[in-house]
Amino acid sequence: MRGALFDALQRWRGSDVAVIGAAIAFAALHVPLYGWHVLPLDLAVGLGLGGLRLAAGTWTAPAIAHVGADLAGWWFV
Repeated sequence: MRGALFDALQRWRGSDVAVIGAAIAFAALHVPLYGWHVLPLDLAVGLGLGGLRLAAGTWTAPAIAHVGADLAGWWFV
């Protein structure tokens, strides 16, 4: 879903809007799981993953980073 949203926003308004819009969607999708108190963190992570997507030129790098962060988080919890 984020990939399709990112691509649509990038075509519509450019890379900056794509990164910000996808980050907002990323943060909003995590609210039901973790609550509103983690929204700033999820927004920051979404911005980082969006920047990584721009730098890598594909969705693969941020997907791998997301999986790695999830695994690390589960390991430490």
